[in-house]
Amino acid sequence: MENTHMDALVMGTFTSNPLIVNMYAHCATTVLTEFMGGANVEDIAILGSGQLHGRPYDSDSKNDLTVEQKLDIALLMAKAIASLHGFKGGVIVHNDIQLCQFLYNEQGELKMGDFNRAEVMLFDEKNKEYCRYQNGEGWGNYRSYEEYWDLRINEKIDVLSMGNNIYALLTGQWIYPDSDDQVAKVS
Repeated sequence: MENTHMDALVMGTFTSNPLIVNMYAHCATTVLTEFMGGANVEDIAILGSGQLHGRPYDSDSKNDLTVEQKLDIALLMAKAIASLHGFKGGVIVHNDIQLCQFLYNEQGELKMGDFNRAEVMLFDEKNKEYCRYQNGEGWGNYRSYEEYWDLRINEKIDVLSMGNNIYALLTGQWIYPDSDDQVAKVS
């Protein structure tokens, strides 16, 4: 239930932000949001598995997006993350930046959702800095190294994951294209 509450807390805080999915209500394990009836970015950026499986790397893009579309998507994704990191009430870490967390509504607007792993960073008044934290091991073809090794992390994990996702958006391949999630974790 804590994950649902975090999802609701973040979406409720940013409900007027045009880059974040709007939340209308929350009760127990349910969050009622605006309808996001379009595709997610992973659906249009990664065609097929996004993995090479032993085939030689081909530098040609593996999706049909134009350069302009890719740049527009990457910019909107970065602005959404910046909204969390620059929040006036303190830094919020998404903790799960993936292409599939960016959704299109029926009007074609791109918005970030799924904040169930989000973390509101605590601030150390004595040292005047945000406190790093541990979130358990993470895995996937988009995670930061600190997450694989369960190190103390901060909002910069979102930035590194964003870079991995931009790579996938540009190339149509995951950053570790020969790896599934479990192999990428060990690599």
